[in-house]
Amino acid sequence: MLSGLSPDDDETAVTPAPFFVGSRMGLEAMWLRDALLHRLDASEQFVVSPELHEHARVLAEWLDNCAGRALPLRSLLLVAEAMLAELAPRDLETIWTAVRGCDRSLSARDREWLEVLEAIGRRDGRETAAASR
Repeated sequence: MLSGLSPDDDETAVTPAPFFVGSRMGLEAMWLRDALLHRLDASEQFVVSPELHEHARVLAEWLDNCAGRALPLRSLLLVAEAMLAELAPRDLETIWTAVRGCDRSLSARDREWLEVLEAIGRRDGRETAAASR
């Protein structure tokens, strides 16, 4: 919402700037997206926080083999927190689609959380409020 991106922007673009923390946050969010979607090796740390990197690695591993395994919800929430404000809605949608691909492994609670994250990612205030109840 605060990024200045319109909902029509297809993909997140960040210009690296070594002294602007927003640039780092955007680049880290893009790395997290790519790690979750297996576009790069999640074992190599790019994000500053070792804890966030570990949660991204755990979530990427789950997405790779989720059958019969519970969603690491804490990892999803912490990784989503780092991405939601930084990535364009379309970028986020690819992540939610990947998580929904493991629907059989999702509990009712997991699905409710995913609905909230999807609504936030679409920058839809009404839907976010409804899903948060």
